Amino acid sequence: MVIESAAALCLFVALASVAALLRARRELDKARARCTVLDTVPLEWFGWRPGGMIADEPSKESGYRQFLAGLLPADAAHLEKARQALQAGRTSFSTTFSARGGRASTVEGRRAASGDTVLWILDASAAVTVHTARQEAADLRRTLDLIPLPVWRRGADGTLVDCNRAYANAVDTTPDLAVAEGRQLVAGAGNGECRHVIIGGSRRLVEIGEVRCAAGGTVDFAVDRTDREAAEAELWRHVNAHAEVLEAIRVSVAIYGPDKKLIFFNAAFASMWGIAEDWLGAQPSFEEILERLREVRRLPEAADFQAFKCQQLELFTNVIRPQQELLHLPDGRTLLLSISPHPFGGLTFVYEDVSDRLALERSCKTLTKVRRATLDHPIRRHCRVRQRRPVKAPQSCLSGALGFVGRRCRRRTAYRRDPREDPRSVR
Repeated sequence: MVIESAAALCLFVALASVAALLRARRELDKARARCTVLDTVPLEWFGWRPGGMIADEPSKESGYRQFLAGLLPADAAHLEKARQALQAGRTSFSTTFSARGGRASTVEGRRAASGDTVLWILDASAAVTVHTARQEAADLRRTLDLIPLPVWRRGADGTLVDCNRAYANAVDTTPDLAVAEGRQLVAGAGNGECRHVIIGGSRRLVEIGEVRCAAGGTVDFAVDRTDREAAEAELWRHVNAHAEVLEAIRVSVAIYGPDKKLIFFNAAFASMWGIAEDWLGAQPSFEEILERLREVRRLPEAADFQAFKCQQLELFTNVIRPQQELLHLPDGRTLLLSISPHPFGGLTFVYEDVSDRLALERSCKTLTKVRRATLDHPIRRHCRVRQRRPVKAPQSCLSGALGFVGRRCRRRTAYRRDPREDPRSVR
């Protein structure tokens, strides 16, 4: 009886064990079926059982370690900490991590009803790229709106495609409305062209700039040149006033530009050299004027004219401060030439006829020498002194004969005679 009971018990245990094994086999088959289904999902995943072991696949554990190694160190530590918290019963998470090589991955952490923990790995490189592109576009839009110049973009057909806030303000509207209505700030203006437009109720001069786009169309911008226009007008007013002053003076003035062409001359210049004003008005070069003056013999004599001309042309590169020289012309005139750099480039030539002044100086010097020679070599030693007119420069022989000291010869009453001299020697 005992043996039969023991046999029945053993049979029951064996049947229970077989039933448990069958149930475990069915659960394993179901798990493998689930894994097979998960493997069909085009996403990478990693799963853990409630006991902490990674689900079934030994290769998953090494794959997870490789995945962590591909992340940045800080992101890898953050992901592992979040996974452990999820296994401990915390809530699910979704975080994007940066991988080495510029890629990005989004990790979705979920906890199943069975207690399994699953991490879904999504390649977020494209999404990150799109987000970055959108952020850059927004930053570019903010940058364009901060530019104080009107900037706009036109399509290949010339229609307005986009504009910044300054452009919209210039056409008295908003950027979206300006694009929708196709409002033009300047119609038909080319690159580098200046146009007058009305902006904010005032007349402004703008210079249009144009840059071709690789994708087609152009990017245009407008630069306000009103201040430059006013400055140029003021400058030309001063230049014209300066020209009127130079035209009124009696000396000859000629101004040559950086290209060595005559850009200004007064009437005295044409009269001095005997050149027609119509020919000078054609802005001949400095070399052509030298050739013309050589033909009419108005230049100083030079043994080698080519060397002389080269020396004169070198003035445009050598003169850095004003200089003067005398020109002795074949017709007997002597000119004082003053050369100075011009503020706008080039040189300014000023000719002054000093022939009469030099002749007068020579006459005065000759007269002074004659009078000095007459006083220094008299036929008879005598001195005629007036009562009210002191002797300014007593001659040397006279002072030696009378024994007077030159600095004491001021008035007749102040004359002193050397006691050793014979009174009769003075008349």
